[in-house]
Formats: sequence, C-alpha cells, structure tokens
Amino acid sequence: MHRQIADHHKAHPFTLPKIGDVIISEGTGIAYTMYGPFNEGGFGQIFYCEDEWGHELVAKILKPVGPIEEMEERAESEVIANAIVRSPHIVHVHDAFVFHGAYYIISERCVLSLRELMLGEYNPTIAFTPLCKAMLHALHYMHTRRLVHSDVHEGNVLIHSKPDAFNRNAAVYDFKLGDFGQTRAVENASSRPTWNLSCIPPEVLDSKEFGPIDHRSDIYQAGLLLLRFYTKCTEQFDEVDIHAGKPREIAEGAGSPITSVIAKMLRRHVNHRTQTALEAWREFDAAMKFQ
Repeated sequence: MHRQIADHHKAHPFTLPKIGDVIISEGTGIAYTMYGPFNEGGFGQIFYCEDEWGHELVAKILKPVGPIEEMEERAESEVIANAIVRSPHIVHVHDAFVFHGAYYIISERCVLSLRELMLGEYNPTIAFTPLCKAMLHALHYMHTRRLVHSDVHEGNVLIHSKPDAFNRNAAVYDFKLGDFGQTRAVENASSRPTWNLSCIPPEVLDSKEFGPIDHRSDIYQAGLLLLRFYTKCTEQFDEVDIHAGKPREIAEGAGSPITSVIAKMLRRHVNHRTQTALEAWREFDAAMKFQ
C-alpha cells in the first residue's frame, strides 16, 4: 500500500475534489459522485457522496500531513479495524483507494454526531440505554479482536439512520462508533501524543502509577462520555483533573445506580477499573432495573 500511495503522489499532486466530480475506485470500479465538504478534522476532510447504487455515503479524504508512512498508517488503521470488526454498531467502510494523490475512505453516512445531539435539548434517560448498549457492544467486538480504539468521545459516536426499503419515509435510528484513525493493536497502544486531550485516560499521563495502556483505556473514555451524556456535565477536564480523579468523584457524587457504574469505569488505576465492555454492560443492565 505504501508503494501505491507513493506512486500516486509522484504522478498526481494532492487534489481535493470539487462538487459534482466523479471519483472512481480502481479496486472496485465503482464511481462516487462528490457533493461537497461538510466537516474537517486534523487529519482529513469529509465530503458527502453517493455511489452508483444510490447509497448515501461520505468520503473521508486524508490530508498529506507528515511523511507518507504516517498517512498510510492512518488510512490502514481505519480500513483494517473495519475489516476485522463486523459489529452492527460500527460505521461500515465500503471502499478505500488512492485518487489524485489522496487516500479516500468511503463509509456509510450518519445523520449527526452525539456531540451535535448534546448541544441541543435531549432527554438522557430516553437515549442512554441504546447509546450505552451500542458503544459497549462495539468496543467489546474490538477488544476481543485485540484492537484498542483510543479515541472514544462524543464526536466519534454517530447516529445512523437506516431507511426502510419498502417505505422511504420511514427510518430506524441507532448509534455507531466511528473514526478508527487512532486504532491500534493492543500491543502497539502507546502514550505518544496522538491522544485527544479532552478524553485522555490517566494511564496515558502516567503508566507507572496507573497501569498499562490497553483496551481498558477505551473503558475509561467510554465512562467519561457516558458521564457527560447522562449528567449533562459540560466541564472540561484537564490533565490535573484527570490525574486527581475528578471525573470519578463527579460520577460518585451524582448518587444514582447508573452513575455508580460510570464511576467504576472512571477509576484511575487500570486494575481497579471495570475490566471489559461486556462487564460494564452487565452492570448497567442491572442498574437500569432500579431506575
């Protein structure tokens, strides 16, 4: 794959598509019509697009930031993770290819992110169960395949709408986990500076004190997300707060069966934290019976 990207960079400088451009995947032969950008992150720009089957999709186009080897690693992290993990609660990747010096990752389209939902008025008690189940189910699938997501936050949990094939006016909504640019095999998880500072686990700050960086780092990040969603906590925690265990203290202070389970996920020391996503779901399932 590295040679393919390098050869394309020599033949074609990096070029973003324009509205109406038709991009063809060399591997699948499918043509994708671009409908303009709608979001941009540190590593890429995202365009609405549609394939020849009429599927409404998105194209994540990776920016040529840093060496080609780093671009290849970001792209292959997403594709490999998606190929291995076939959970219904993970955003599906349809295609991946290089075109005009840019690496395209084509995935199913979601209607909005959890972050966007949380910026408006919402009832956390209604949406908590499907959110909790979907996110923990996705993480369980990843962890049993020895993958660590490393970037679980409100921007990477998405709301997906699946239309009824017999009634286009009807749809079913669900939560899905996306963005696998930071995903690594558990043995390659590290404290290098690619962790999102808004949801950084304690062990990334100090592994000697809090324990190894592994799948339980995702458990901490998931707990932080659920704390913010369930309690509508808008406080941003810095490294001092994380090191001192402030998120766990807030969860414990909320005083409900649900937040008690969240507090266990937010324990600073890895070995004292909830150990698996399945364990967390079982505890939430039991706690919700007392709500």
